[in-house]
Amino acid sequence: MKYLPSLWIALVLCVLPSSLLAQIQQPMPVKSYKVTVLGQVNRPATYTVDGTTTVLTLIREAGGLLPAAAFTKVTVTRNGTKIPLNLRPILGRADSPVLDFRFEEGDVLFVPGVDTKYQVMGQVNRPATYVYPEEAKITILDALQAAGGPTLFADLRKAHLIRSDNGKTLDIHVDFDSLQKKGLASENIPMKPDDILVVPQRRRKWSGGLFPLQILNLMDFRIFLR
Repeated sequence: MKYLPSLWIALVLCVLPSSLLAQIQQPMPVKSYKVTVLGQVNRPATYTVDGTTTVLTLIREAGGLLPAAAFTKVTVTRNGTKIPLNLRPILGRADSPVLDFRFEEGDVLFVPGVDTKYQVMGQVNRPATYVYPEEAKITILDALQAAGGPTLFADLRKAHLIRSDNGKTLDIHVDFDSLQKKGLASENIPMKPDDILVVPQRRRKWSGGLFPLQILNLMDFRIFLR
């Protein structure tokens, strides 16, 4: 007489001692580790991980990367040795080899900040130095928007971009008014690290300040930036 394999398994389980049967049915414990996450993440702290935790999973648990994160220069310190991790492939491929990395007890994941910046100066609402993120494509319009847009006294036709190129200083004229009217992508110049965008003050031709038409043009430009 032939019995199905499932029937044989049922018969074996019936004759096993209850204590041994309980051990078989009990799931195997999952080993956990303590890993510290530092640097350019939203919630730097020490987290509990296990053998299934990937780099991407841990970074998500830490709140994700900040805009200033240098995700190509991430390191894991393990027993005094730094292991470099380039997180760039994770953003473009789901099967990146970086996802195969597994943590061990006491690892420290560090996400450094980028050291590339650009400046926006003059008649803008938030003149300052801004972080130039890795792999970013920032244009002059992006830079102007990041700086809060132009003030009421900005001369948008006479802005200029100061750039250092092979030891030479270039002064590139920028006409935001023309850019708004024509809407040509070719005139929306890409920014480079260390660029300085300067928006000068408009020369007053009327004692009462700007002409009403000039104010309306500026309002139209702010709507264009949104």
